[in-house]
Amino acid sequence: MTNWEYEWADFDNFEKYRDSMNNSINEFVKKYRNLNEEILIQSLKDYEYILTNYSYGGKEGYYYWLKSQINQSNSEIKSKFKDIQDFTMEQFNKINFYRKSIGKLNKDKVIEILKLKNETKYLHFINRIFENEKYILSDKEEKILSLMNEQAYSRWKNMLSELISSEIKIIDDKEYSFEELMSRTLSEDKEVRDYSAKEINKILSKYEKISEHEFNALLSHYETIDKIRGYEYPDHSRHIGDNIDKEFIDILTKTVSENFEISKRFYDLKSKVVKHKLNYYDRTFPVGKIDKNFDWESSKKIVKKVLKKLDKEFLDIFEKFEKNKFDVYPSKGKRGGAFCVHFTKNLPTYIMLNHTDTIRDVKTLAHEVGHGINNELSRKAQDEIYFGTLTSTAEVASTFFEDFVFRDLIQDVDKKTKFLLIMQKISDEISTIHRQIAGYNFEKDVHKAFRKNKHLSSKEIGEIFKKNMKAYCGDSVELEGFENWWIYWSHFRRRFYVYSYASGLLISKGMQKLVDKDKSNIEKVKKFLSSGTSKSPRNLFSEMNIDIYSEEFWKKGLNQINDLLNEAENLYEELYNE
Repeated sequence: MTNWEYEWADFDNFEKYRDSMNNSINEFVKKYRNLNEEILIQSLKDYEYILTNYSYGGKEGYYYWLKSQINQSNSEIKSKFKDIQDFTMEQFNKINFYRKSIGKLNKDKVIEILKLKNETKYLHFINRIFENEKYILSDKEEKILSLMNEQAYSRWKNMLSELISSEIKIIDDKEYSFEELMSRTLSEDKEVRDYSAKEINKILSKYEKISEHEFNALLSHYETIDKIRGYEYPDHSRHIGDNIDKEFIDILTKTVSENFEISKRFYDLKSKVVKHKLNYYDRTFPVGKIDKNFDWESSKKIVKKVLKKLDKEFLDIFEKFEKNKFDVYPSKGKRGGAFCVHFTKNLPTYIMLNHTDTIRDVKTLAHEVGHGINNELSRKAQDEIYFGTLTSTAEVASTFFEDFVFRDLIQDVDKKTKFLLIMQKISDEISTIHRQIAGYNFEKDVHKAFRKNKHLSSKEIGEIFKKNMKAYCGDSVELEGFENWWIYWSHFRRRFYVYSYASGLLISKGMQKLVDKDKSNIEKVKKFLSSGTSKSPRNLFSEMNIDIYSEEFWKKGLNQINDLLNEAENLYEELYNE
């Protein structure tokens, strides 16, 4: 199958599910409004039931969200998804009191009861609540913040995104959206890249003043929330939410920033290959074309071979997805890019692709299947309360499997093809690690500047952006004229999320080394992929004898990229300087 099917959806009973959600939540409120230690365990089980069946709108929410990704222009689907979103938020606001109520209990007594009743699986969840209790507000205050979030955050963010995505440019009598213009900057044709970038700059300039107000509004919103909740610095809430700490982030960002020389060397090499200085948008275009065609069947064959070699269970999971959980080809109205998604433990994983038979599509397939394998192993091992992935490790599985497929792809190819593949690989990894940490550094600088000055002009934001992009790009990349390119980088509106791409890939590289050293270590990898959110990153990796608080650990991953770059430089000398 190359299209999604929704055999679980039970469309005819969506209204009954809403009634069930309402009844279950009202009953929960009635039973546990006055929570005490004696009824805690049953309340946790009832809470898990609600999360499992009704989070994100349950079946109805998942169905309409999936349909909205396949047909983004369908206003009826959008309306139905918004309706179930609003209903679910209204219902879940009723139980905002619950975690606050747990935080008010006697911690020692709670832990004693959990151990006595052999319910220690809840210990991590409970400890997280006690750790975060001081940042949680009263029930009424939490409701106000939840209701105000749309006006103070979502609508600002969505406004800019929709304005930019609605822009259409006509080139040679053909209409191009903003996303399509961005895709054209990956063209091997310099004229296509240059003209597309010129049109992108026009769009970003058009919305520069709006972006200034939008970004300042969000920066102000974040500062207000931090003051209300008592967060101590701009990225503190991210650290708390992701179950990491400042030490972890500081070591990661410091180590990568100190190794920006790797990305600078790469752009120096790329500039030599293409024989001109790179513009900011030239960072990721391929330096040559690989003519081989990778249709859907051959792409699956490559990925399945790698999965089987690593572990038979990985292949079994892939074959389960094959039945009706891939949506493979581009179509009108379909969202661009690729993703893997799950909502709750009792709803299936889906993978969306836009397969066009290129070698990049093979790697994308491996990447998204990696997420899917992570989901399924977590589903098998964890209850709803821990089902999912930690933000700091969300990209570990995807890049782990993608890298093993890459190794397969560069086997038995000629030197020129190998050079092109390695160049593209390094480009992707620099975008994932060095660029994202440069982005994190930009966010720290821009939040600091805003909290000092209380308003930043678009020019000031652009200068901060240019400074941080220059730090990782070096002298071979032209940044003058691209100061506004922070505007479309949507992750900055999720504040301080981007570190997770870098941490995920570098941790993945550490795991690859484990498997290279001893194939039986794949069991350690599977244990990690099964762990969900049941442990903090510190505890999770210490059990695997991986010290994520050591600069040396992060350097080992960066050294692997450096080794690939050395190989690329040697191949360049052989191929271009004969």
